[in-house]
Amino acid sequence: MGVTMKTSYVTVITMMLGIVLFIGCESTSEPGTTGNFVLYLTDAPGEFDEVNISVESVEVHRAEDGWIVINDVPEVYDLLELTNGVTAVLGEAVLDPGLYTQIRLMIGEESNVVLDGQTYDLEIPSGLQTGLKLVQSFQIEADYTYELLLDFDAHRSVNQLGAINEFVLQPAYRLQSIATSGSIAGSVEPAAARAVVTVYQGGEVVTTTYADEDTGDFKVIHLPEGNYSVHFEAREDGYGEHTMDNVSVSVGETTQLDPVDLE
Repeated sequence: MGVTMKTSYVTVITMMLGIVLFIGCESTSEPGTTGNFVLYLTDAPGEFDEVNISVESVEVHRAEDGWIVINDVPEVYDLLELTNGVTAVLGEAVLDPGLYTQIRLMIGEESNVVLDGQTYDLEIPSGLQTGLKLVQSFQIEADYTYELLLDFDAHRSVNQLGAINEFVLQPAYRLQSIATSGSIAGSVEPAAARAVVTVYQGGEVVTTTYADEDTGDFKVIHLPEGNYSVHFEAREDGYGEHTMDNVSVSVGETTQLDPVDLE
């Protein structure tokens, strides 16, 4: 295993002090009174054609005064399009400083899975009534942007019941602060192997992704700092598998691995 490149990313917040006057009105915003919050969505893929989650709204819970809506525009997200480093913004808002303890996704009735070209309803227990609650505490500070990644695992989250047309979502996910994370990237040869890339820590699966089927490139984003094992296995017959141990991830950096050959 070789580490050949590291890419840093830093969130830059620019503060401008002063009073801006407009004809007939005056700005009431004051620096140092609010912070910003952004929630991103990505997915560890599963063996489906599509996993469509209908999100009616996104809320966060402030310890002092309850639920606050940060996105009320309904949208359907195909989780399987949000892999290999691709994300979508679930919600963003200007928030008062303080401790926030939960995130809640209000789920719509349009959620479904597509398997072998057939569409099936996806049951989400309590998702329509009380919402899908994700327990994660975070602190909003004035003049600071807090970015959080919600990483679903479609393979472990979508379970098929006894009948072929019954599917239920039992969420397996991780929530990770982007500011305290790093990433792993590389490529798998040949691309025709359609490799699945699985990241382990302490013998437990952290997340997975699929290498790009045209280029073999992959990227596993926003992992906590530490050492990992990365396992590569083909989804097509006739190829081998490979594991890299002691892959180091540092905050704010992308660890670039040497190409992996599964021939």
